[in-house]
Amino acid sequence: MADASDEAHLTYATDNACIMVSQDDDFLTLAARWQMQGKQHQGIFYVPPHLQVSAQISHIVEQIQFYVDAEQQQALDVETDIVNRVLYL
Repeated sequence: MADASDEAHLTYATDNACIMVSQDDDFLTLAARWQMQGKQHQGIFYVPPHLQVSAQISHIVEQIQFYVDAEQQQALDVETDIVNRVLYL
């Protein structure tokens, strides 16, 4: 999918019940457009510019692991807390 559009990536993630992780701010616009169109996605973890350097990769992984652990401990529900949302890491 290296040459696929952002829309194709989000559709693929949604079809496979995956949360999208991206540093591409086009996904912010895409998420808003999908919301206006009534389309659902599994959620987007957005990596802001200040974390887009290799030294911050560990922080990104820690943040994602936090959500995984919270779900496993039933402290969050993906359907109500992540689906159709953009979460800034």
